[in-house]
Amino acid sequence: MGNHYHLLIETAQANLPRIMQSINTAYTVYYNTKRKQCGHLFQGRFKSILVEADSYFAQLTRYIHLNPIKAKIAINPGEYHWCSYNAYIHHKNKQLYIC
Repeated sequence: MGNHYHLLIETAQANLPRIMQSINTAYTVYYNTKRKQCGHLFQGRFKSILVEADSYFAQLTRYIHLNPIKAKIAINPGEYHWCSYNAYIHHKNKQLYIC
């Protein structure tokens, strides 16, 4: 997905805007430095959805992991480099990132 990303984040504090600003700023600096460019990478605000029910959590993780397949970037979710699918399946890590 060249124009967006999905994160599923659990935070005990109401600090999601600060977290997103930090992630987006750090990646923008990295990207611009690597490619000798300057300026914004992301347009508009991030979208957040509160997840309270376990059933919705399961649907959301399924949607996120299958998104690269819908975008025809990968044949299965385990092939997509920026996806945590393999870590979820094999329970390799407690702190996971999502596509």
